[in-house]
Amino acid sequence: MMKRKLLVIDDDPQMRFFLEQALKTENYDITLAESAEEGLEHLRQENFGLIMTDVRLPGMSGLDALREIKSINPQAVVIVMTAFSSRDTALEAVKRGAYDFFPKPFKVSEMRIVIRRALERVELTEEIDKLKRELHNREKFTALVGQGEPFLDMLSRLEKVAPIPSTVLIVGESGTGKELVAEAIHDNSTRAGKPLVKINCAAIPATLLESELFGYKKGAFTHATSDREGKFQAAHTGTLVLDEMGDLSLDLQAKLLRALEQQEVQRVGSAVPEQVDVRVVASTNRPLEKLLEEKKFREDLYYRLAVFQVRVPPLRDRLGDIAVLARHFVKMYADLFDKPLVGLTDDAVAVLNAYNWPGNVRELKNCIEAASVMTDRDIIDVGDLPPHVVSGRGSDDLDGQGKFFLDETLSRIEKQMILDALTRTNGVQVKAAQLLGINERSMWHRVKKYDIEVASFQT
Repeated sequence: MMKRKLLVIDDDPQMRFFLEQALKTENYDITLAESAEEGLEHLRQENFGLIMTDVRLPGMSGLDALREIKSINPQAVVIVMTAFSSRDTALEAVKRGAYDFFPKPFKVSEMRIVIRRALERVELTEEIDKLKRELHNREKFTALVGQGEPFLDMLSRLEKVAPIPSTVLIVGESGTGKELVAEAIHDNSTRAGKPLVKINCAAIPATLLESELFGYKKGAFTHATSDREGKFQAAHTGTLVLDEMGDLSLDLQAKLLRALEQQEVQRVGSAVPEQVDVRVVASTNRPLEKLLEEKKFREDLYYRLAVFQVRVPPLRDRLGDIAVLARHFVKMYADLFDKPLVGLTDDAVAVLNAYNWPGNVRELKNCIEAASVMTDRDIIDVGDLPPHVVSGRGSDDLDGQGKFFLDETLSRIEKQMILDALTRTNGVQVKAAQLLGINERSMWHRVKKYDIEVASFQT
């Protein structure tokens, strides 16, 4: 269990020794100070959840120190102690932000109760702050849906990088939502409201991609009947999203590097460079590190693009988000198709959780769209889902001849159900076994069989 850090400020060495000994058995990490000035110095260097201070101290008093403590750490919980108790002193202490007022002498048992309650308040405040931060993140990135740890970790990185002008490289498999992530970065940057221009580098022939990126002059090639600006010029003062960067030719990579480093581009057929002010967000589903080894991608361009890297996790690593995303898509298609859809049955959710989702979020979205069309009721059930999802036949279950591997698929579904049960019961195996309708011994055997780390589910 993590030790809670306590700061005790008291000029009486016997009282400091008494408090240290009395609290030592409570798993507290205690720092002692004999003056307010010394205590404040400790507070500037470390974060203490709880501070206990005497009123009468040499130099600055405990009451005056209260204001300094609150200015350094407004969330600090402070207990004021004094042998010269009075109603006015107690009121003044509370007025200045003290959590409690404790007259000396006191019983150790009473003091421990007060400290435990104070620390419970610290923990509650920290939990509220955490929830506020998560809510703030979600309000800023409303187009991104999820609540699991991998998703929240990604949001945390996006929150840090969005306001700064650095180039960002988004990596992730096809269908994970890299384009939405790029849009979220732009929408939460200082360039929000300015142009957001996207180009898929893999979808344009190599012979045309240069002119698409940098533009061209009239007469530069056949059919160039007038000047045309490229994506860089169109994105001036805004953000340019370069999708599937791994498909660029080495020659074009060199020109792109110059555009990034010098913030200038040169149209095809022109000898005059043009200044641009563009933030670049690149994305790829290809392993650029492997392309570097194969000499198919320039190192200098890679390190210029990957100033800040964001990994979008595949859906199979976001198990807790599958149901959340599915319900989000149900609502979306209910509105789009004007159907009275209210959600999914528990059985349908179980099937979705058991599927491997090789196509990631895009495949899940398409699945819910198809189910929304198929259902004649107000709730999506197993029978409304695509057959390959119900049977669990993802790309991992098929060989080159389209054969379906039953044992492997059943094992994967079984493991997924165990993981879901452990998630819902915070890693308590007895409760998870009851949820699954199996005995505790059978649960233990399956946990061992699939090498599941139960401790990771405990909170």
